[in-house]
Amino acid sequence: MDARFGAGQAIDGPAFMQRMEGHLHPLAPIMTFVIKKQMNDLNATPESLTPELARQFIDRMVAVLHTFAPSPRVEEIRQLLLREFRKAAPQFAEQMLYGGRS
Repeated sequence: MDARFGAGQAIDGPAFMQRMEGHLHPLAPIMTFVIKKQMNDLNATPESLTPELARQFIDRMVAVLHTFAPSPRVEEIRQLLLREFRKAAPQFAEQMLYGGRS
């Protein structure tokens, strides 16, 4: 893990997950199971969520969405999820987007 993004980086995991669920649940009834499965696979809970895990969660959810949603819709949802991520972990998101890249 990159030292700039230490485990102590703050993110309000429960609020972040609540917003994620708000975007994902309306898509399909299976989303409840998919969210739980992805969090379990990441060995994470809303309370233990770090920016790194939140970002991995988004990537995993987008991969799942590609299996049953059209690409333009998946991209729209991905943008919504990333917007929520930037709200929840602004310093991490800014560093990820602009820092360390050539």
